[in-house]
Amino acid sequence: VSVMERPQGSVDEIVMFHCLEHFSYSESQRVLVKILSWLKSGGSLYLGFPNIGLAYRILDLYGSIFSGGDDDNDQDLLKSLAYGSQIDEFSFHKSGWLELDIIRHLRSIGFTEVRKLPNLANNMSYFLQAIKA
Repeated sequence: VSVMERPQGSVDEIVMFHCLEHFSYSESQRVLVKILSWLKSGGSLYLGFPNIGLAYRILDLYGSIFSGGDDDNDQDLLKSLAYGSQIDEFSFHKSGWLELDIIRHLRSIGFTEVRKLPNLANNMSYFLQAIKA
């Protein structure tokens, strides 16, 4: 995304699920401004993020369950939400977007409407639609 080019106002929809957290906050700013310029008026950006806010709340409430247990799968899931799976050079998270922070950020760069979408996968993610005026 950071090296792609498209004509301004030429794209109806862009889908980025579990992508933006792989950029630093400053890189994310540049990517989102670029995407906003590509979208037609009324165009939508669909975003999906790991719900790190939920992961933090779970660790805060039930942290003792995840420490020293025999089953590391739940602990690994929560860690991967925050840090990425780290199985290769591309699977590291450089940023963590809390839902209210990304909504504010999208509005501050020029998206006029940001909607929360239903999580049909019923996983530890959240999804948004950002619309250009």
